[in-house]
Amino acid sequence: MLDLRDLGDPGWQQPIGTALALQTARVFTVADINRLGFFGLGLIEAFRRHTDEQERRVTNAIIAQILEEKGFDSVAYSNRNEPNDGVARDAYCVFQAQFILPINAERFERPQMDRPAR
Repeated sequence: MLDLRDLGDPGWQQPIGTALALQTARVFTVADINRLGFFGLGLIEAFRRHTDEQERRVTNAIIAQILEEKGFDSVAYSNRNEPNDGVARDAYCVFQAQFILPINAERFERPQMDRPAR
């Protein structure tokens, strides 16, 4: 797990914010930023570029893929947006559903999914 809680909320709604937080944490390199299509863009242009929901989903999926390639299976971050009361709470983003186990489960069973895990 990559722990970004000290950096606050990396801004999953704005992938450039996430990418910059990951670069600040020295997890992302310039090459990783380039894979996202942000390299060479001004900061304002990069924020504007990823406002479409579908584009955000695609970019966040690439961010997760890069993190998985680096050996991370999840991210812990500080979330102030939910339930929108201004209080920071620990939040977790797990990249693969099969890595989630309910705390009251007596044994691990692979979840049945309508769609295959990526």
